[in-house]
Amino acid sequence: MPNLNVKLVETIEGVGQAGQTVNLALTPADVHDPSELPEYLAGYHNYPYRADEASPPILVDKDEDKYRTFNSNNAFKRVPVKGSPGGAVPEIDPESSLTSYLVQDRFMGSFLPKYVADQADFDMKKAAAERCANAILLDRECDVWDMLTTSGSWNAAVVTTLTGNYYWNGGTTSRPIYDLKKMVQDSAQPIARFFMNQYVADTLVQNAATQAWLTSLMGADGAKKVLGEYKKEGIMDFQFPTLPPISVVNNKVLNEGTSALDYTLGNYVVAVGLPPGGPPKNGERPASSYTFRRKGESGVGWESDEFYINGRGPKGGTMLVVSQADVAKMTGNIIGGLLKGVIT
Repeated sequence: MPNLNVKLVETIEGVGQAGQTVNLALTPADVHDPSELPEYLAGYHNYPYRADEASPPILVDKDEDKYRTFNSNNAFKRVPVKGSPGGAVPEIDPESSLTSYLVQDRFMGSFLPKYVADQADFDMKKAAAERCANAILLDRECDVWDMLTTSGSWNAAVVTTLTGNYYWNGGTTSRPIYDLKKMVQDSAQPIARFFMNQYVADTLVQNAATQAWLTSLMGADGAKKVLGEYKKEGIMDFQFPTLPPISVVNNKVLNEGTSALDYTLGNYVVAVGLPPGGPPKNGERPASSYTFRRKGESGVGWESDEFYINGRGPKGGTMLVVSQADVAKMTGNIIGGLLKGVIT
């Protein structure tokens, strides 16, 4: 480290007496003004959001409107159809009902001071837009999983709560594969996929009964065959024989009460029906849930705007606003189902 000799003009306590020559060693802080490294820009990133997979968006023009759903009686109720050639013709009308939706606006802004933006070594506008969008997506993620894990959202016939020895994590008579198959059997329409968080998924595949079932079905390396693609970056989905795919929801939200990161999807199994080909237009095959999302001027469901604000700070700055408006609705509460009490 370079040295500096200084002759003191007056006595300085702790340094030396007047007329004395002292040696000062320079530190990095003396010769370098710390600033932001342009070579390094890091931050945290949540796992992929999956609410749009469980409740697919339908782009709509109006904030409030009604959608029509045909009653399950049209598909499942047996009615008199037999008669004599000369008798009266039995009659029937399609049963349907209208349900209202009202979108919820979500928006978030970020102020970019001009004096800061002029000196920034990274794209502040891009970073701000991504931060705003992430806040909106995380809020929607929590809302959708809260809806789908609430018993009252579903018909009671497709809600099951495990107790006692049937818990997947240590229940002496646990039977996860049976529980999943029962959800398939109870659903009024085919299940497209199961959703569960990473902890529940790990518990499922590590369960002794699951391992034994895979071995009996596929041999000693059955589990390896099924789970060979399980651990992927970001998306960790897999599928057991004879069952719908399992989608693992890894994203998390800060629990401000405990400071822990909790899964947005709690310790449940959510099963959903998703008809092929998108939203139904022929009165058949609804999904468990759809999200009605306002198209907006962009036509894609997302809006962004920016405007200059004077008088805020020494030079003013730009306010960037990102917005989205939608609402998730249960459109088929007998399709799919909810499994509770999976973890003790």
